[in-house]
Amino acid sequence: MDRFPRGTRQRSPDRISPVYMQRWASIILAAFSLSLAWAALH
Repeated sequence: MDRFPRGTRQRSPDRISPVYMQRWASIILAAFSLSLAWAALH
């Protein structure tokens, strides 16, 4: 289980951080639900 070798602060360029992906997923999910609610109301 040696995922983060030594430099945990610096992000490796070939790997997307899970926090970044989670943030984008939540933003997309919020926008999707918002558009669904908008379509349901109108």
